[in-house]
Amino acid sequence: MNTEHTLPSQRGSATVSRSLWMLWPWGLVIGAWGILLIGSSQSHLSILDHDYLLRESHLPWLLALGIFLVSWQLMTAAMMFPSTLLTLSTLLSFDHERKSIWGKQVGFIIAYASVWLVFALLAFLGDTLIHFVVSRWFWLYMHSWLIGTTTLGVAGVFQLSSSKGRCLKMCANFSSTYPSIVQEKGNAAWHLGLRYGLYCVGSCWALMLVMFGNGGKSIIWTAALSAIVVAEKTMPHYRFIRHGIGIAFLLLTLGMVLINYPSF
Repeated sequence: MNTEHTLPSQRGSATVSRSLWMLWPWGLVIGAWGILLIGSSQSHLSILDHDYLLRESHLPWLLALGIFLVSWQLMTAAMMFPSTLLTLSTLLSFDHERKSIWGKQVGFIIAYASVWLVFALLAFLGDTLIHFVVSRWFWLYMHSWLIGTTTLGVAGVFQLSSSKGRCLKMCANFSSTYPSIVQEKGNAAWHLGLRYGLYCVGSCWALMLVMFGNGGKSIIWTAALSAIVVAEKTMPHYRFIRHGIGIAFLLLTLGMVLINYPSF
């Protein structure tokens, strides 16, 4: 009889415990946004700006790179994790073992973040090259607005491309395309995190390049792009959203060209 009376409470305790283990990754998102909001209110977001780190901080290049990569992980947690954790929760929806949930969550998140870390490294290397060219090409130095305008134009074109559509479709339908993590053994969570990260970078690299060009200095830009990423992956008519964003980026590109055209 005692067993019968204790079983419901044990099941309830297990359910609460499992819910807590499923929800803890959202603390990363809340923490990231908290740091960004505090940094914005204190005007300290320049530490996220690659341009500041390369030109104004006077830090050694490797130290500037290290600071940027850490900062980029913060941006990734704030912007990309909300939609990612929705996918992860579906992949773990039938796992009732607490330790198993913990390990699989960590493996998936680290693998996913590693893909974006590689993207950040390539972006920083590319920006270093651009700074090198600008410092030696006076015309481009005088027309540096072209760099940001070109970034917006590239992002707009990519938003309308079939490549964006394919990668976005894989991201949006990932949890239904691939088996639940609990059905796999070994490093399944790690491999699925890498695969999802590759699809995510393939879908969102242009949006993040716009974020990179902005330098992460504007909390409004960060929030807007984060909302776009979530909407693209979770709303039923995501293709219309990506098309609308692509057209908006192209209109912004045209506007920047018209505004700066007299400087040619």
